Amino acid sequence: IPCPADPSHTISRWKVDSHLKKCPKVKLQRELESKPYYRRGCNRPASREVDPVSSSSPHPPWSLTGPNSACDLALSIVSAYSSVFPSSIDTVDLSGPEFSRGFVPALRSRMVPLGSSKHTVTSETVTAEKATAAKVKLCMVERGGTKRKADTRVRNDVFSNSHSSSSPLAPPGSQYRFNSKFSSSRIRCDLEHVWMQTVMEGLGGGGALVVAKHLCGQGTDLALRGIGGLRGRERARVKGIAMATCCHGVCDLGALVGGGWLGERVREGGWEGGWGEREFKLMCKWTGATTSEDGNRRAGQDKGEDDPDEDDHGGPSSEGFDDGRLGAGLVCGVPSVPFTKQELGRCAQRLIDQARAEWIREEFGFEDVKVVYYVGEEVTPQNALIIGTKEGGGGQGGGGQGGGGG
Repeated sequence: IPCPADPSHTISRWKVDSHLKKCPKVKLQRELESKPYYRRGCNRPASREVDPVSSSSPHPPWSLTGPNSACDLALSIVSAYSSVFPSSIDTVDLSGPEFSRGFVPALRSRMVPLGSSKHTVTSETVTAEKATAAKVKLCMVERGGTKRKADTRVRNDVFSNSHSSSSPLAPPGSQYRFNSKFSSSRIRCDLEHVWMQTVMEGLGGGGALVVAKHLCGQGTDLALRGIGGLRGRERARVKGIAMATCCHGVCDLGALVGGGWLGERVREGGWEGGWGEREFKLMCKWTGATTSEDGNRRAGQDKGEDDPDEDDHGGPSSEGFDDGRLGAGLVCGVPSVPFTKQELGRCAQRLIDQARAEWIREEFGFEDVKVVYYVGEEVTPQNALIIGTKEGGGGQGGGGQGGGGG
């Protein structure tokens, strides 16, 4: 049978008790639970918080067209997007100055694998020389192990800089050097269970910046809830938040921050049905159309995973859909829908991101919170960034140059 603690391996049924006493997975879990920052489910909202604006009445299966249909929901989402973003979303690409300061040579000199040009453009680094008078601490939280870590190279650079005037790992003319006051650490744990108050207390004083690059789906919301749980002095230390989002298709309404705001905007866009897990799940499904060439087809197949069964007349039925069969391509193929599936997916993504931005504004009282594009869509379609700063300047990258530590 599969091991109760780790289904990736099997055990004999009659050896369950003895196996669990020595299973490596169980030992790792016990070790994790002994950490001071571990609090099981601390960033997962209680069940009473789920679906704050959901209708409790049962729903019939989706229909493609007609009142409160999938097409109606799609039209309402795009209408809500037009109201929330009356003009185009700004592109704030700050990579040019970093490249001119020696970003790529510095990475190569430290033998950091760059991968494709896309990963080079969207990589992040720590430029400790901007805060040479302060002690800079970098704490990284990750659920799984990370390959190609650069921790050793950074530590060597820090050691070298503390013993000489220049680092042999930094190329001539590069401004990317780490001073002896820089340190880093990693926490390997699901964000759902990380009590951020303890983490922040362990980092010491100074301002803090919260940064995440392509934090998958509800991971963004769990991270924000964790930061939102900070109290007192530790909460006041948060000077800026910058989160590049992705994988909206696996978001969860129960974890989503700003879910009430999102439901209100969709209703203002014309939606007259209920708003809850059913509607949000379909909205999330449509976000995948932004990264697919054909949202209703798999490679090598004539019929896509989202295509409905056809009726006796050779066309799609208009009634009785479950949400798994209502792809963005099908909905946007209806003559009364005036936009493409990519446009629908993009609108759905940005509304979810703006809901998060509004939550940050209300929760932290930040003066400047916005959704921007940090690189062009040709680099990556997952190019949105939620950026907020306590004293303005978010649109010009002010959150990336906050005070003494982070």
